[in-house]
Amino acid sequence: MSQSAPITKTVSLPDDPQGAPITKSVALPGATQGAPITKSVSLPGGAQSAALTLQVANIRGDLLAAFRRKFIAGRDLAAMTHDYPQGSIMPSTPSAMNATGILSDLTELAPGGQGISSGNDGPSSNFNTGGVLNNEAGIDTHQASGFGLVTMPGAPQVMCKFHVGFTGDIRLFVGLTDIAISTMLASDDPVGDYIGLQFSTARGDTTWQFARRNGGAQVLIDTGITPVASSPVYLELESRGAADVTLKLRNSSRKIVRQDIITTSLPNTTLRFMAALRTLAVVNKDINIYHAHLAVAV
Repeated sequence: MSQSAPITKTVSLPDDPQGAPITKSVALPGATQGAPITKSVSLPGGAQSAALTLQVANIRGDLLAAFRRKFIAGRDLAAMTHDYPQGSIMPSTPSAMNATGILSDLTELAPGGQGISSGNDGPSSNFNTGGVLNNEAGIDTHQASGFGLVTMPGAPQVMCKFHVGFTGDIRLFVGLTDIAISTMLASDDPVGDYIGLQFSTARGDTTWQFARRNGGAQVLIDTGITPVASSPVYLELESRGAADVTLKLRNSSRKIVRQDIITTSLPNTTLRFMAALRTLAVVNKDINIYHAHLAVAV
């Protein structure tokens, strides 16, 4: 086949709520860089709505981004919902994270040093606390200029792959929050607005906790999933507005091991993305971040 010959792929998407299948045809461009990608999507007769999801993954199967459009019968293109990529974070050399879009110019905290690790699970940037009690390490996207923030309700979509080197004597948070690392990790029950994944041995945790707060009392959901040192997990947070947030936890094989739809005590403010931990002993602890991605549905 010549290099410029297009490849056409037809994919059958899952049935819509009405039970009718949707077919998407995509013509992939050849060698010409300017060649367009075309697609046609039609709602089967009688169907009232349908959702189309595009997922992007690397060769190891890590989900790097997901974009969704909802089609509603009788409405034009402007009525579709879109997921727009807002930013991403990935390891770069020699040690810093490479950040783009709304997540750029992030704060990197590693008093015990930072480096790049590479293994079967892919490259990750490791952030070390050093052997000082209550030291913290990780990343925070908040900037003094107000850049690096998202708003809820406002339909942010977050995906993050990470692992911790040690599961003892740590307090960790990965997700969206309106407070700084030092405040978020100073307590098991920090005062602020946040939603994400939490783990604290000081509280007696032996499993990952979905944690959230919005001005009132903290709400925890025990996932029942035990953290495993040096084994990556994936946190996915999907909001479609004010009504609900879906939290998913995937294991190292990307299998969903816990999923909850949250409808109460949701943050209602401007939030930053954070992935960080605190050492609760005079021992170095580390968090290793493979990648994080943010999109916003509108």
